[in-house]
Amino acid sequence: MGACGKIFLFLGAVWLFWFCRLLYGISPYFWIHGDMTRSLREWRFWFSWSIYAMDYRQNLVALQDYNIYPEDFPDFSKDTPIEVIYVSNENVTADIIRHTWWEGNGILIWRNATRGAHEKMQELDWVRENFDMDQWYETTGDEENFFYYNDTNWDTALEYTIWGPKPVEMRDFVENTLDGEHKARYIGFNFKIVQENPKVRKAFLDLMDAAIEPVAGPGYFTEKMDKDLAKDMKYLLEFFFIYYGTGMYATHHNGIGDDTFLQIANTKRWIFTHPRYIPYMHQSYKTFGGSIFLDFDEIPKVWVDVGPGDFMYFPPSYVHTVINLEDKWGMGLGIRDVKKTMTMMAQNVLLGSPVEGNVGVFYNQWFQVLKAKVLAAMPNTDRRSALDNASPRFVMDDFQLKQWHKHVANCHNQFEHLINPEIKSGVEIGRGTSHPEGMVDPKTGHRLVSVLPTEEAWEMYENNLKRKLLDADKMKEKFGSTKKEL
Repeated sequence: MGACGKIFLFLGAVWLFWFCRLLYGISPYFWIHGDMTRSLREWRFWFSWSIYAMDYRQNLVALQDYNIYPEDFPDFSKDTPIEVIYVSNENVTADIIRHTWWEGNGILIWRNATRGAHEKMQELDWVRENFDMDQWYETTGDEENFFYYNDTNWDTALEYTIWGPKPVEMRDFVENTLDGEHKARYIGFNFKIVQENPKVRKAFLDLMDAAIEPVAGPGYFTEKMDKDLAKDMKYLLEFFFIYYGTGMYATHHNGIGDDTFLQIANTKRWIFTHPRYIPYMHQSYKTFGGSIFLDFDEIPKVWVDVGPGDFMYFPPSYVHTVINLEDKWGMGLGIRDVKKTMTMMAQNVLLGSPVEGNVGVFYNQWFQVLKAKVLAAMPNTDRRSALDNASPRFVMDDFQLKQWHKHVANCHNQFEHLINPEIKSGVEIGRGTSHPEGMVDPKTGHRLVSVLPTEEAWEMYENNLKRKLLDADKMKEKFGSTKKEL
């Protein structure tokens, strides 16, 4: 054999070794439990579903041939559970922070990580003094139009407020939502609010930098804010939330990045599902960076409550639902570390993963990045808010729609069935108002999950969605100014 033949043989052996490691990382259950059927199904999902995933966004019906239905679910009881590590200021160590926050091995819940420094931020006077009260922000809620999640019984349908038809002035939001009459408005998933309020940003980053300093060194987040990793890509993404009460929540979704979250006021309940179960959850993309899922009782999940002063971390692509638990105002900031996430994903795909069955979702994300680059379809990330990601106008078949309704019922009940065995999963308590028949897509005959009272409301929603994709300068150009009543 000549020199070239030996080189090709060596490269072929290296590729075969890597490909076997990739297969093991995507679905190790043939090797672990001898379950060849499960591994074949999961390999088929990740390799074939990924090809068409971005072509049918928010359409669970179009991709149903790649989904695995409950009657074919394997036995999940032998799977390694999600690792959740609870720590306090008395027992937290650099090794624990490194194991979770830096290496992505499980969820970290650090009680009172702020050591009480968050308490002054819980006063509305602190909000008034540190936010720009003249700034305007996108919100959900106009108190007139609603999405309805229910395919039959509109008398008990869940009311879920749509995006407000115009931004709300921060002063109005503080006085009439956080305080006063508590109007049904919600500022969430906002990319820009802390950038436009530097005193608020500094208060959060000082607390978050201090928490991870034993592993990352001083000023980890502060030094990377606003720096570009690549064109249309920042080192860090900030997701800010400020709201009142329990009316809003996030249904099953995930994002590419990991998440470092600091809660200041109110308590959030997070329900997590490991990304290894995505082949069983009827995934459909909403945007390039986030997906929606169905929720099945058979699929393992864990819940954690994150209260004032608590620091939380979870790894990339973990599926989660988030619910607010207290009838009071709340505030929190999440940061997604793009560079750390991409490095972690590359190491897991190329070098092997220490976490059971998490490589499939990373492989898929790299595939989508390459596909988008080739097709020049990478999204513009310069947006003020990610509320447009939360659009619940999905196409589902009857089975999927009923499962979605069960999930919304569980959100309504704050997933108490995971805690209290006397509460049944999927039982809708209902708090909606009477509504006519829902709309059906005339082209496909599939019922649209989201229903608004009128076609005019849909037009308002779609126009509002277009507006939310504009950056701050374009908003000013369109509306004249963001600091006057629109």
